[in-house]
Amino acid sequence: MPKYKEENKVVSIFRVLRYILEDAQAYTIEQLSQKTEINARTIRRYLDEDLPNLGFPIEKEEKTKRYKLISKRVPISLTYGFSMEETLLLKDLLVTLPTSPLKQSILSKIFYESELKNIAENFFQNVREGIIQKLSLAIEQKKRAILKKYHSIASQSVKDRLVEPICFTHNFTQIRAYELEKQEVRNFSIQRIDAVEIIDQPRSYQGELYPTDAFGFSDKEELFIVLELSEKAYLLLREEFPLTEPALKKEQNTYFFRGFVRSYKGIGRFILSLPGEIKVVEDEGLKNFLQNEIKKFKF
Repeated sequence: MPKYKEENKVVSIFRVLRYILEDAQAYTIEQLSQKTEINARTIRRYLDEDLPNLGFPIEKEEKTKRYKLISKRVPISLTYGFSMEETLLLKDLLVTLPTSPLKQSILSKIFYESELKNIAENFFQNVREGIIQKLSLAIEQKKRAILKKYHSIASQSVKDRLVEPICFTHNFTQIRAYELEKQEVRNFSIQRIDAVEIIDQPRSYQGELYPTDAFGFSDKEELFIVLELSEKAYLLLREEFPLTEPALKKEQNTYFFRGFVRSYKGIGRFILSLPGEIKVVEDEGLKNFLQNEIKKFKF
């Protein structure tokens, strides 16, 4: 699985895990799908493969087709105070701070049980914490940095990028930085960075920063779009781009996305990945963008 999808996957797994940990009863896949709003096929994979591989033994009742957790040791963060999404955000924030007894004490309380800590480490990896720490230092000191072996999906290349880090986006999943080669502010996925090297050169960018949309793109103007979604598209959009949730609505038996984006690229890629599942209701510019992108396909 590509690195940049790991964070969304771990949040989805914890949504499923939370229900089977907190309740004594067993659940069918359909019940878990309804409660978590994750499609049934994905939940089946979590129950049959991912959770057992991560040390959570799952038992299936053949007669009722219900699943339950064999071990009932419950991580404290799943039952008190913070949601799993909040817990993961707290961890990301804490790793940017200098090492101290207080920091370690808080981390140990957030990840009270060893099972939860092991899962988090499997997905986020120690190397990511070092990347965030170095980028935070570059931002604080207003220094340039090299993103080592950055994996770009757009250009399908892997190379070093000389940038001037400016700030992190939602949940520390991306870094907004001025790229000197292209002379523009861009978002870089933390998960696609192999390492960070801080350069002893001052940051020079003084331009204006524009807000970022739910898909990680930024621009001066907002573009309002309306999409009609199948249930599959609705669930995948929520899972892969959690910040779209406020713009998602269910009206009778139909799902809609009504919201603003800063670029057609992010939402366009998502639409093209699900042929026949999404109808563009509003914005002619988006329709034209998709038509031009389709012309680039090679068969």
